[in-house]
Amino acid sequence: MADTQVLALRPQAEAPPIHKERTLRNTDWLEADRTRKTEVRIRTLYTLQLSVTPIDYQCKEQNNDVDWFFVYKLPGGKSSHHLLPNAATDWSAVETIDDQQKPMHSTMNIYIGSGNKANTNIVAYSNYPPHFKFELPMTLAIGDLFSNEKTTKEAAAFLCMSYSDLNLRAIAKIIDYEQPIVFFAQKSATVPAFYDSTEVQKLVNGLHKYQPTASASGDGVATLTQPGTVKIFASAPVAYSSDIYSNYVVKILQKSFQVYTPGTTATVLRKSCVGTLKVENVLGPITVKDTVIPIGQDSARWSVPKSDSDFICLSNTGRTANDAKYGASVACVLSKEAADLFRKMITKENLDAFYTPGTTATVLRKSCVGTLKVENVLGPITVKDTVIPKGEDSARWSVPKSDSDFICLSNTGRTANDAKYGATVACVLNKDAADLFRKMITKENLDACP
Repeated sequence: MADTQVLALRPQAEAPPIHKERTLRNTDWLEADRTRKTEVRIRTLYTLQLSVTPIDYQCKEQNNDVDWFFVYKLPGGKSSHHLLPNAATDWSAVETIDDQQKPMHSTMNIYIGSGNKANTNIVAYSNYPPHFKFELPMTLAIGDLFSNEKTTKEAAAFLCMSYSDLNLRAIAKIIDYEQPIVFFAQKSATVPAFYDSTEVQKLVNGLHKYQPTASASGDGVATLTQPGTVKIFASAPVAYSSDIYSNYVVKILQKSFQVYTPGTTATVLRKSCVGTLKVENVLGPITVKDTVIPIGQDSARWSVPKSDSDFICLSNTGRTANDAKYGASVACVLSKEAADLFRKMITKENLDAFYTPGTTATVLRKSCVGTLKVENVLGPITVKDTVIPKGEDSARWSVPKSDSDFICLSNTGRTANDAKYGATVACVLNKDAADLFRKMITKENLDACP
């Protein structure tokens, strides 16, 4: 999923240099310079770059410094869309990702086109380092060049963020939990301070061995432009099938989350619907601007709080049993407009939420053969005077189609995923109650037999 990218440099004022840095963290690269930036690309690889020349690294769009930007590359080529802090209500018109005027090239070319590369501190890590013939299995922090065929075929998402030196060190400490494989590190020939910091030395030299636990950026880390709040989460590898969202993100933010992991209910971890903090699965396909991205053609992993909070988060892992074995990182940017835009990509058709999956595509087929039939009630339903949408009901109930006056409640519905687990159904004999539940079944919400 990620790509080795570089960052943007900004001409520095003639005043004495103020040592700021940023992270270019592309789940790919984390970089820093006098002002550093972070770029998160959905595939993990971070690159820390520090340079103390008369140039600053800064997230860029054309010649403009920006606090952060998102880029969503579409599958099958180099077409992409981007979001900027001051223009986050809609994706940009379609563009070529490596166009010289667009954010990715504008930012990366500051390093690529620099004649002072030796004066830059860099840390790059990946589970597929350059010149290796195979991927290393210890982490999902993966970085590859953008020209890589695999990346070109898939959709991908990138996030660039600009930070001060102090904040970047805090982020370096957090992502160390992910235990990335460092394949390249360079100490600046002129200003090694950032590289020599305790946080970066531990990251580069692997001085910490973390237990299956996690770290988060407290109340948030501010990017260069206020308020610019960002939350960073990272977890060490674990040996059980859980995930960073269920274990850490929802608990720290105290918000239910909707997590995009392209797949099906058979390949993604079960949604978590117990208690007040829930984790729902966005399975795909999704539509970015006017382009539908099929499930099998997207390497991006992103999430949003279900309501209230206006964070949009990108990660190097989704919610599969395999993802849960590895270290993971999640970076969240506070932007109401961007969060609303990503929420629009979540639909009743691609969301595996609380209600027994509410379409004929997500529920097991009705059984209409013979005299004993099973039909599906998909929702929404009305209880008394309240309409309960499909995505807001965790109940599973059933009634005989006629004659018998049982009303039954169960801990499972009728999905392929439900069928893998043990199940119980409890039925109460009561004509009045059965009639009341039957009234909630309508021709609009019933997937009936002919």
